[in-house]
Amino acid sequence: TFSRKSVQRREIIDANEVLRVVVTLVRRAVREDIEVVLEPCEGAAWISTDRAQLEQALLNLAVNAGDAMPKGGRLTIETRRCGADEAPPRVTLPAPRCVLLRVRDTGEGIPPEALDKIFDPFFTTKPVGKGTGLGLAMVYSFVAQSGGIIHVDSEVGKGTAFELFFPESAAPAQPDDASTPAAPTMRGGETLLVVDDSPEVRKVACRVLRAAGHAVIEAASAKEALQLYDQHAARIALVLTDVVMPEMGGRALGEALRARKPSLPVVFMSGYADDASLRAEFDATRERFVPKPFSASGLVEAIRAALDVDRERQSS
Repeated sequence: TFSRKSVQRREIIDANEVLRVVVTLVRRAVREDIEVVLEPCEGAAWISTDRAQLEQALLNLAVNAGDAMPKGGRLTIETRRCGADEAPPRVTLPAPRCVLLRVRDTGEGIPPEALDKIFDPFFTTKPVGKGTGLGLAMVYSFVAQSGGIIHVDSEVGKGTAFELFFPESAAPAQPDDASTPAAPTMRGGETLLVVDDSPEVRKVACRVLRAAGHAVIEAASAKEALQLYDQHAARIALVLTDVVMPEMGGRALGEALRARKPSLPVVFMSGYADDASLRAEFDATRERFVPKPFSASGLVEAIRAALDVDRERQSS
């Protein structure tokens, strides 16, 4: 993503609707001593961007904000429409009319010497093992690919605000109310095994699924996944796995798991969603498939659907 070579599935979306989905997940992902406040602007806030990447960017910023408030605090996520004359000092907006998405916390703030580096790939102020320094780089690149800009306002001891400005779009000519995404159905409780060799993708997927109420076991490879499944087979209700991984891919892992339990639900995910042969393969086998980048709501609903099918099969 931060190399600007990822595929965006851009569409005209209402930023307020996306925020309502993300806030539902954020409230479950951060600690109870952090108050999460949603402040949408009046009416719709139309922008042209990739819904899944926007959800991931906001979730990333919100969780970072939570980490910056170890003693608790207030996390505010808001939208508003603004003109060029309302831009922060020394900031040039990408269009005469923009939609602002702001993620603001009352945390520790960012030291001045780090502000110029926070969007650099692999730069992180977190302790070893707590962060890779890729999250903000991905957010920066996603916003740039969407034709927007990102501005940071921070003061040590007083908190930080990340401001994402996107060119405002005209409303869709014929909006389809039926296509408006609802907040993810929070009916979790099952234990899931999540397998992906990418730490960042695995972290996002696990964060979303835990926020939806599921217990999650993580594996960084197919080999580790098989070992963990053998240890926790009685608990694991479903496996979510990447398709392309070193040594053993997701399809081979799925076969090995179903050799142990033929009825085990397996959901596959891949960043090669535009590969026609891959899509044809999944269409032919009718396997459940989630393209990367996935939206939080899309991932939760795909997992919920697979679990519900399995439950119906067992009850019949």
